[in-house]
Amino acid sequence: MTQLNEGTRHHLPESVAQPGYDRAAWAPGIVHLGIGAFHRAHQAVYTDDVLGRYGGDWRIIGVSLRGTAVRDALEPQDDLYTVNLCGDTTAQRRLIGAVAKVLAARDQPQAVIDALADPSVRVVTLTITEKGYGLDPSGERLDRTRTDVGADLGGQWPPVTALGFLAHALERRRGSDLPGLTLISCDNLSGNGRKLKHALLELCQTRNPRLADWIQSTCAFPCTMVDRIVPAARTEQLEQLARTLGMTDAAAVFAEPFRQWVIEHHFAGPVPPWDKVGAEFVNDVRPFEEMKLRLLNASHSMLAWIGVVAGIDTIADAVTVDSLWRMVTRYMHTEARPTLQLPPGYPYERYMEQLLMRFANRALPHRTAQIAVDSSQKLTQRLLPVLRWNLEHNGCIECACLGIAAWLRYSQGIDEHGKAYAVDDPSTAALAGSGQPLRATAWSTALRPLFGDLFERHPRAATAVDAWLAAFERDGIVAATERLHG
Repeated sequence: MTQLNEGTRHHLPESVAQPGYDRAAWAPGIVHLGIGAFHRAHQAVYTDDVLGRYGGDWRIIGVSLRGTAVRDALEPQDDLYTVNLCGDTTAQRRLIGAVAKVLAARDQPQAVIDALADPSVRVVTLTITEKGYGLDPSGERLDRTRTDVGADLGGQWPPVTALGFLAHALERRRGSDLPGLTLISCDNLSGNGRKLKHALLELCQTRNPRLADWIQSTCAFPCTMVDRIVPAARTEQLEQLARTLGMTDAAAVFAEPFRQWVIEHHFAGPVPPWDKVGAEFVNDVRPFEEMKLRLLNASHSMLAWIGVVAGIDTIADAVTVDSLWRMVTRYMHTEARPTLQLPPGYPYERYMEQLLMRFANRALPHRTAQIAVDSSQKLTQRLLPVLRWNLEHNGCIECACLGIAAWLRYSQGIDEHGKAYAVDDPSTAALAGSGQPLRATAWSTALRPLFGDLFERHPRAATAVDAWLAAFERDGIVAATERLHG
């Protein structure tokens, strides 16, 4: 079958919206580290909108840090791909032209450094997942026990982590008397810009204090909140898309219609006018970030852990189980909502209702196993702040403790039907396959890097988690959630 590229794009169906600009007219001005499906369906789409309406040298050089699959898929397609928006009743398709090229750091480390150090590049965006920042469980310091972090702290060539590549490139820029960069984390981390800054400065302070000082004075690290559900593409989706388009698109992404991007107005130099195409530039991202992490992401994670243990394949299947729908609703309204401080009049009720409908979107299957990856990194950002706030304010903790219990049960690596599954999270390795009943009180030492002394300081939390674990063993994990509604 014909493959999508510049020579074949004009044969796409008329229903596929095409870029309204000459791609060759605009040069790259952004490097994106971690060019996975989420970036291609989110920041790249906003940038494509900017190019279509306002032009500018803002095309994107994407970097794959861990493999070559994205480069190998996009290169034969002249870096074109489709974004396919999947609603319950409608589908929209558009061709994205914002990506100029993709580099694979494993094969092309020098090319990555050259791109980051190019004078025309003024912005770096990142989607490298929580563990890509190399932070320890506190989220404040580099985890110096990690091999990759240790290699980059020592200045190894080629670099291994995103921080290592940035350090090498920023040293080049400093030596060439070039401007600093605006580095924009787009990962689901609380205070993501601050965490990126602290991690990079710690690395550079160890290697070259003068570089750290230069970064501090010339670069900017705005915090952001990003939101769009973008599951990994399934083979059957790609096959159906090829029949619809009349050609193959190996780099297609499938996403929900909803999107949101809130960016702290703190830049080192020019940035694309994303605020004119739907993004928001604000003075303080934190309220929006906490809303998303504690409502959407925490609920998503709880449904994922329960779903994997119960053998439920997708979030849509999980949330349409009545007791789980009611669990998420109760968690959002009773436990998470009181911890948030958005501007007066913010439509919380509409936002929460919208979340439940987004979860239930069957046109966009989102696998519970995918969401459960790196759970310990997510737990500390999403659920623990809600639990701590309610413990300190004598609030309700039942749902948050249920979530922690579900995470502990998920971490054992075997579902309720006796089927083993991979737990892709080194922080939970000690819990997997233990063969003994899990109790928060029994595992308090093993859990201390994540929870600190929370269970010792708040015995009612430990008691609640242990009660849920016992209920899972007795009744099954889904049936146990009925206790919330009895």
